[in-house]
Amino acid sequence: MSIDPYLDRMYIPRVYTCYHFVAEILKDRIGKDLSESLAHLFNTGKLSKSHVRLFTEVKVPTDYNIVIMQRPNVNPPHMGVFIRGKILHLHRKGVEYQPIDIASRGFPSVRFAKCN
Repeated sequence: MSIDPYLDRMYIPRVYTCYHFVAEILKDRIGKDLSESLAHLFNTGKLSKSHVRLFTEVKVPTDYNIVIMQRPNVNPPHMGVFIRGKILHLHRKGVEYQPIDIASRGFPSVRFAKCN
């Protein structure tokens, strides 16, 4: 999978954020529309009971797993997509494709979730 189609995306507060970016990639690549569930996770930092069945937390990520990066007592979490050993994510400066240790700097909690 080429990440090139996603490299031009721009962060627009409350319009197109990291969770919109993740939802777009997952819809394109695995055919699942998770925008509502990801919006809830992004806005609350938690999955609701109705959304939790859509995801399974995993210890070792594989391609197209969601990466949830969290700071203590800070919501919303930051999100990206695990692809070929790196995290593709969108932040205020634009899209980056980075190794986990670089992308997760400043986030003491990093979790991975696969879509069911």
